[in-house]
Amino acid sequence: LYEEAQALRRLIAAERAGSQAPTDASQPADVPRIVQFDQPFSVIAEAPLSLGVELAGPVQGAILHVRNGGEVAYTTEPMKLAGSGYYTAVVPASRMRAGSLEYFLEATGPAGLALPLRGQAEQPLRIVVAAVPKPLPPERLDATFTLLTDLASYNGLKSNDYAWQTEGVFGLRYGDVGVRAFRSGFGVYRGAGGTIEDLDVLGRQPRAIGLTYGYLELEFGASEFVSFLGRTVVGLRDDGLSGGAQGAMRLGNDRKTNLLLGGEFLGGVGMRGFTQLELNTFPRVPIVIRSEVTNQPAGVSDPTPRAQDTSSTTPVSSAPTEVGARGIVQVGYRFLPPLVVALRASYQGRTINHAGPGLGAAVTYSW
Repeated sequence: LYEEAQALRRLIAAERAGSQAPTDASQPADVPRIVQFDQPFSVIAEAPLSLGVELAGPVQGAILHVRNGGEVAYTTEPMKLAGSGYYTAVVPASRMRAGSLEYFLEATGPAGLALPLRGQAEQPLRIVVAAVPKPLPPERLDATFTLLTDLASYNGLKSNDYAWQTEGVFGLRYGDVGVRAFRSGFGVYRGAGGTIEDLDVLGRQPRAIGLTYGYLELEFGASEFVSFLGRTVVGLRDDGLSGGAQGAMRLGNDRKTNLLLGGEFLGGVGMRGFTQLELNTFPRVPIVIRSEVTNQPAGVSDPTPRAQDTSSTTPVSSAPTEVGARGIVQVGYRFLPPLVVALRASYQGRTINHAGPGLGAAVTYSW
């Protein structure tokens, strides 16, 4: 049976030799030559690769030279005899890294010289090594909920020029570049105001301001350092539907120390420009320093104001409030990694004699 198998191999080798490329067929019979070699073109990374070749002629052995794409030196692996004329070698899984694998084959003749078979050191054969697809857990988005309340008096302890705003905000954080964050919030704005002359000189009643609103906000990161924010506001006043908008630019990543510059308009309330510095230097003590220039809460004229006290015949201020400035400092403390509680203090005024303090608080929970 063994002799018949040898004879069959010789017959098959003769047929294959007739169909070989000229580079193989033209080789003389006394030189080692390839009878059969199926060249792989693509394999999977992190799995051992077995290469086999059938040789004819005066062959004493075969050698595989292999390297990963980008490497300079080759690793030499003697191929093992796996039958008459058959040689195999295994490239270990540790060398099968994603990218490419370069190799060439040599045979050892009777004189012990290495003779080229396929490929050369300068022009090796290449195999594409594809990365193994790995199952990944679903992407987890950082979610945050913040509840903030802020009371600001522009006229001392009097209740004729003040703003009280409470907001709840839910946000989802994505990547740094592209859509960075999406936020949705609701708010209640209550206040009273009028001109300084009406309130302090003529003794008129302040005009009551009320707005209950909701908003959607999108933050888009042009880079890790620069992002842009846009907010659309829709709300209800006593006399019907109202709206507004806010735009801002952030310098610095929102998870680190950053500077926020922006402006806001609320229908029936007024306008506000702000600069906000968020200091995250101390992990457990986040600090916010904010300045505002605003004509809220009564920055829009009302030709038909309603008095806060309907039984009073004192006229109500209907003209827009003068522009004022605010300075705010907010200091938080991280009781737990996801929980931050903060207190804020402010001072605001429209003139040196028409000014007052403010206070507020905020709670933020992340998961």
